[in-house]
Amino acid sequence: MKLIMFIAVAAVLTCGLVLANWVVVNFKNNNRKNSPYECGFEPLGSPVSDFSPNFLGIALVFLIYDVEVLLTFPWAYGMYNQSFGALATLVLFSLILLVGYVYEVLDDTFDVV
Repeated sequence: MKLIMFIAVAAVLTCGLVLANWVVVNFKNNNRKNSPYECGFEPLGSPVSDFSPNFLGIALVFLIYDVEVLLTFPWAYGMYNQSFGALATLVLFSLILLVGYVYEVLDDTFDVV
């Protein structure tokens, strides 16, 4: 019974919000509104710009170290219950990431210019 009521409330709420959006939206179209630049200014340059592929490398390195921090937090939280093997595993994990970081620095991944 609760499931049917939940589905009914969700359907009524969804239909009501879509109907309210349809009623409130202004349907008047003009060339300025349909242009990709709605601010009213003409674009200053080409929408295609030079993009350095090193930004991808920087993003991946950031993602790797962000995930490392996320994996380290639960370990640090439960540190009082863990054995020496858990500490050795975290140190090995950090050393592998440190070697990767040194490689990225020596490979000039962070030189964007």
